[in-house]
Amino acid sequence: MLDAIVEAPGRWPAGRRGFRKMVCTRFPYSIVYRWDVAAGTVVVVAIAHQHRRANYWSKR
Repeated sequence: MLDAIVEAPGRWPAGRRGFRKMVCTRFPYSIVYRWDVAAGTVVVVAIAHQHRRANYWSKR
């Protein structure tokens, strides 16, 4: 799953504050990341459970 993000980080749309979210199909998790186009880097911010409150990870 992380390989898919690294290969094509722009595949998932940017949401609020520039975070992008890949929803995993096999597991109830989403991978939240930020893509820095200029630096060519991807930083995983959270691996969030989909059945928890939305954006609960953003305050951590």
